[in-house]
Amino acid sequence: MCAVVDKGGAVTLDMGPNWDPKAGPIGSFAEAQVRQVRAIKSAVRENAGPSAR
Repeated sequence: MCAVVDKGGAVTLDMGPNWDPKAGPIGSFAEAQVRQVRAIKSAVRENAGPSAR
């Protein structure tokens, strides 16, 4: 992902909102998804060039 961002590209993530009221609030993201996005964001900021910061 860092190489893509450094060249001005975009990276998309497929995060679907929750539709199961038994699993949590409708429209929310699972905590595991949020943690993963935060980890990716941190990794890109730490390892990519100025375009990712």
